Amino acid sequence: TGIGQTSESMPGNYYGILLYPGPSPDNNIIANNRITTYARNSPGIYIESGSHNIISNNTINTFGNSSAGVSLIEVMGLPMTNNTFTGMDITVNHTASFAFYLFDGTNLTLKDSIFNSSNPRGDFRISNLVNGGELNFINVTRYDGNNFILNWSTVANTTVNIEWYIDVKANYTNGSVASNVNVSAWNKEGVLQFSVMTDANGYIPRQELIEYKRNNTGGITIVYLSNYTINATSSKGEVL
Repeated sequence: TGIGQTSESMPGNYYGILLYPGPSPDNNIIANNRITTYARNSPGIYIESGSHNIISNNTINTFGNSSAGVSLIEVMGLPMTNNTFTGMDITVNHTASFAFYLFDGTNLTLKDSIFNSSNPRGDFRISNLVNGGELNFINVTRYDGNNFILNWSTVANTTVNIEWYIDVKANYTNGSVASNVNVSAWNKEGVLQFSVMTDANGYIPRQELIEYKRNNTGGITIVYLSNYTINATSSKGEVL
């Protein structure tokens, strides 16, 4: 567990934080760190296998060639799956470095994060070793608010879900709060995505909706699930 530290890797060193197959490569927390690296091949966070780890609220700045903000790779035949990254602020200053490099592994979730990459080839690299599982990106953008760019190997095979939050407040036509009413959402194919009740202030719990899915070898298939239809219904028949 690495929480609330400042890590600076000087020239000649390699990693800001390294998680490797030891006694406990799984179920770790890496949170609230400021990480800077300068050398070539010096990722800010480097994870060699390990699953169910939570990496949150880390600020990463790398300067070296081939020095990703975060790199994940499976070693020693051990799995890399179900890792979650939240609140990541990643800056890579070299044009040959990716903000995030997934060598292999499955079922990754990245949310509420920002990429600031100088690499013209993209921000998030999916290498040729990735095969199967899902990569979930929820409210992830570049530093300027634009969509980040995937660099997808032509032989990698996985499913990418690009997701966003939706916040809903229900009111009656007279402007008063609509509490305890049902709010439901359907995607463009007419498939129900959620059905929840509003609270005393007319709000529903924040939901996550998929804008599009991208999958198959090389990520050549893109399926949009937006736009969504949102409907609010009162059990008493009032007009919303």
